[in-house]
Order: sequence, then structure tokens, then C-alpha cells
Amino acid sequence: MKCLSYHVAANPHVQAKLLQDLKTVMPHPDSTAELRKLESLQYLTAVLQEGLRLAVPVSHRIVRIFQKKTLIYDGKVIPPGTAVGMTPFLIHQDEDIFPEPHVFRPERWLGDENLQRYLLAFSRGPRSCTGINLAWAELYLVVAKIFRQFNFDISGVIRERDIDIARDVLLGVPRADSHGVHVKICIVED
Repeated sequence: MKCLSYHVAANPHVQAKLLQDLKTVMPHPDSTAELRKLESLQYLTAVLQEGLRLAVPVSHRIVRIFQKKTLIYDGKVIPPGTAVGMTPFLIHQDEDIFPEPHVFRPERWLGDENLQRYLLAFSRGPRSCTGINLAWAELYLVVAKIFRQFNFDISGVIRERDIDIARDVLLGVPRADSHGVHVKICIVED
């Protein structure tokens, strides 16, 4: 949530477009909307996807060992018993998949259904997050409510120090000299 909130606040055009999207189902700042209506908002969905792409909740390598199965990847044979690892962070930062990967650009998700397969914030397959549906519901409801009511002054935040992953301790964490994210919250005026 910290990463997504920062990126929305740091990009006024994104924040304005998100607010316009939210106003279609939440006409007043104190309005609420049903989850299914929020899920139908394409730009809100794109903002959430882009936020998850840059925030990568788990940054360490996920290792799997296929004891009895030979894998073939990119024409290479991987024998049974070989440890194979991957990290969502490296996939989410792959320039071949996500051009300009450090740029927060929700528009990249609009109209490109193929991109969905590369969003690995909740992992994939039989070991994916069991709470993925609840997590998505919480993201929709919380982000919609917060950004419909508030703006954030992030003038005290330095992305490289306070937001970007600098170390990996199972979870990606910012630099050691970060004092956290301090923001001023302002009520949205309609």
C-alpha cells in the first residue's frame, strides 16, 4: 500500500485519472461502492496491477525441485532433482516484458490481457497465495476509499531511499537510512 500510494501521489496525471474513474461509482468523497462496481473500473484495476508490480511483496527467490520430472525451458533440459528458482521482482523489472520497468505507468495494463500472466505478486500455481481473492478485494475497497477522499503530500519522500527495494530480507525493504514514509494527508475538495 505504501508503494502504490507513493506512486499515485507522485504522478498527478495518474491521481487525476484515478479520481475521475472513482467518481463514476463514488460521486461524493464520502460515498462507498460495491466491490463488483470497483472491480469493473479499468483504470483502478490498472493502478492496482501496476502498484503490485512495483511493490513485489516477497522479493526472495522461490525455489522448486521437481524430483521425478524433467523440465525443458527455452530448449534446455533441466534434469529431475535440480533446484529451480525465480523471483517476481526480476520478472516485474524485465524490460522485455515491461518497457521502462521503473516507471509507474498503469496504462501498460489497459488492453493487454497477455500481461496478466507476468503479474506474480501473489505467486502462481499450487503454491500461490491462498488469500488472493481477499487481498484483491481489500485492495479495491481500501484504495478506492482512500484516493476518493484524500490527496497525499509526499514532498518529504525520496523514492530511492524510502520506496524502492534496496535490500532483500525475504521481503524487499528500503535503504537502511530511510526513516519511513512521512506524508501530509489532505481532504479531496469537490
